[in-house]
Amino acid sequence: MEDLISIIVPVYNTGVYLQDCLNSIKQQSYRCFEVLLVDDGSEDNSGEICEDFSKNDSRFIVIHQQNQGVSKARLNGFKSSKGDYVTFIDSDDVVDPLYLEKLFDPLIENDADITCCQVTRVYGNIRDKEKHSILGTFEKNDILFFLKNYYLHDIRINRTGMPLYLVGKIYKRSFLVDGLTAGLGLKLGEDQIGLFCMLQAISRITIISDYLYDYIFHEGQATANYRPDFWDNKLEVFRRYQEIDKDNLLKDQLPLRMWRVLINGIEQKMRPYLSSYEIFKDMVIRVLQDKTFKSLFCRRKLPYGLKKNIKFWTLKYKLYYLYYFIYIKRIYLRKDK
Repeated sequence: MEDLISIIVPVYNTGVYLQDCLNSIKQQSYRCFEVLLVDDGSEDNSGEICEDFSKNDSRFIVIHQQNQGVSKARLNGFKSSKGDYVTFIDSDDVVDPLYLEKLFDPLIENDADITCCQVTRVYGNIRDKEKHSILGTFEKNDILFFLKNYYLHDIRINRTGMPLYLVGKIYKRSFLVDGLTAGLGLKLGEDQIGLFCMLQAISRITIISDYLYDYIFHEGQATANYRPDFWDNKLEVFRRYQEIDKDNLLKDQLPLRMWRVLINGIEQKMRPYLSSYEIFKDMVIRVLQDKTFKSLFCRRKLPYGLKKNIKFWTLKYKLYYLYYFIYIKRIYLRKDK
């Protein structure tokens, strides 16, 4: 008899995309699974779609709850699941028909605690295959080395060493509780916090090269757009890392991650809101005075080339006027042409 895999799908107001997601699950080549659909207080027709799937296929189980957020929805789904192996799928994403099979086979063959596939970011008709540096099967010491050197920021590729989502992976059940509770209360970054907790605890992971998970971006999505509490949420993620990183594995990487988030936040997410120098200066001072950034700006320079370090020095030495007119105003001038 095949092993049961529990698929946990938190659902919140994704009725427009939900059927595509659930159909992609229903079409899996590996057939022995249950689906926990956790309707997190949806206000659209998501709950009805979940019920329809449940009526037509007994493997789909619906849980309705008041809105508590994605982390609590996943945790509640996990508590109701029965499989010794668990995977998570977001309700507006889709998976390849071989998703379960290609992740589960190496988990068993390698006696791994987690298997991870690659992720494609989908923006309308554009498919962007994320490129990460780490592939293969890794034991405990290798995992700790990876966490210390490549988890948050692999300088060789200027991005994370592996996909930092809770989705796109199959887990042995025994490692999940701490990972699911570590991100409770966060509005952003709960996946990477939970994954970091689990990677510290496991003995073996297999990362495969197959692109089996489509992470689909939609207008209004929390991870895609700027929101007023963006900086507060990001700073809370960094603080959470500092709390749970008992062995100080991230002491070199966390500042580099902070830098990437800072620059992306200023020049991409906040770009439409920085039409004047005064607005820019107030925002930068408010963010950088937080003690969380101390580990970043205590450095003399970053391990990059001259161009990025000039950017770094203008913020480190509070040359905000210079930064604004070189890097922000230039964006507006280019846009106005």
